[in-house]
Amino acid sequence: MVSKNMVEKASADDAIRPEKRSRHGTPESPDYSSDEERGGGPEGVMRVGRDYQALIPLMIPISERRNDLYPDKALLVWSPSTKLTGEEVDNYIIVAKDKYGYNAEQALGMLFWHKHDIKKAETDLSNYTPFPDEWTPEDKVIFEQAFQFHSKSFQRIRQMLPDKTIAALVRYYYSWKKTRSQTSLMDSNGQRNSNAKAAIATEDIKSSQTDMSSSESESEEKEKTFDVAPGLKGTCTNCGISCQHLIDTAKGPLCGTCADFLRKNGKMRPTTGPTKRGGRQNVPGEKRRAPRGMHLDHDDLKAFASASDKGDSILKAIGTNIASLKRKVQLNKQQVSSVKRDLGDGLGVPRPTLTMISKQWTNEEIALLIEAVPQYGRSFKKIAEIITTKTDSQVRCFVNAHGHKHNLSELFKAYENSHKKVVSKEVKMDTDEKTVESMECIAVTDGD
Repeated sequence: MVSKNMVEKASADDAIRPEKRSRHGTPESPDYSSDEERGGGPEGVMRVGRDYQALIPLMIPISERRNDLYPDKALLVWSPSTKLTGEEVDNYIIVAKDKYGYNAEQALGMLFWHKHDIKKAETDLSNYTPFPDEWTPEDKVIFEQAFQFHSKSFQRIRQMLPDKTIAALVRYYYSWKKTRSQTSLMDSNGQRNSNAKAAIATEDIKSSQTDMSSSESESEEKEKTFDVAPGLKGTCTNCGISCQHLIDTAKGPLCGTCADFLRKNGKMRPTTGPTKRGGRQNVPGEKRRAPRGMHLDHDDLKAFASASDKGDSILKAIGTNIASLKRKVQLNKQQVSSVKRDLGDGLGVPRPTLTMISKQWTNEEIALLIEAVPQYGRSFKKIAEIITTKTDSQVRCFVNAHGHKHNLSELFKAYENSHKKVVSKEVKMDTDEKTVESMECIAVTDGD
């Protein structure tokens, strides 16, 4: 039992210290302050009451639901059905792709629109043929080149293709990366096979070699020009640029430009940049690397420099060649996929038959031997290949040991008479040494 004096004492203490009665006052009291005024965030407060609860709308019956009531609702474009088998859908997609140029998503959308009726969908395919490809080969080449340098920065890619929107670039990117390998258009020069570039480069190199040969008699230093193996590129020891034709000098193999500079000035051609404004000179080799995807080649640089139209014709020829090669690759991929599709499962991988060499002769093997002798005579190797379970030495031993039992000698004579062959010395030795070889052969039976 709590005494009356204790209750009165507690109430008196509360009256003396009113600030300890409650940490938070009521909204009407002057001591009240919100969480934001005290510096606290709303995350530490529990919201209780109907005002803080979500309002759940009433369920609309299926019969009263309409698409126009929900403009933001996603549109269903495909849903599988049990009416169609997977093979029927695949054949329909193949027809839509090959005949009308649809992709898989568009073909399935048309089929879903006609409520999974393949005949109606195929009839309606011609009415909604997709637009032809608006990307020219030049646009595709420029896109691949821009993607190599700018990756997925479509804003920068659009600067090189101003007539394309960002949406068109993104759409083409996703279709391109599925079918095209992301190889650089400025890839290794060994893979380039442009006839125009090769002709111009060859003429320039021949003229430079003629000039060098005329100056060799006046120069004390003997130089030799040598070609690197086709498909490979040598490197200049001075500038580090790859080159097909190198000149052997006292300083090592050099390109034509460095060799001309060495002959005229008696020193190596400088490859560093000029002194900067701050007095700091470029460190040798600091910026000798080309940007990613670009490879410097001395022959190509000379070809571009000597071109009358600043190399535009060479670039155009290379770009056209690359685009045509990519189209051929794509066409080959389509042909391979169509052949695989027509082939289906096809033939399985042939499994090698495991033939075990046995010592015992069965009746079936003896019958094969008797049938093979009139055709092959004493060619025991071919007979062993027919039997498959015996080696040529085993066939030889069996003939020498048990040939008389199966009248094989008569068969051999018939073979020799029909083919007009004389028994060789090796065969005579086998006949003379029949007793010795029969001792060495494994004892065999007629099938027991």
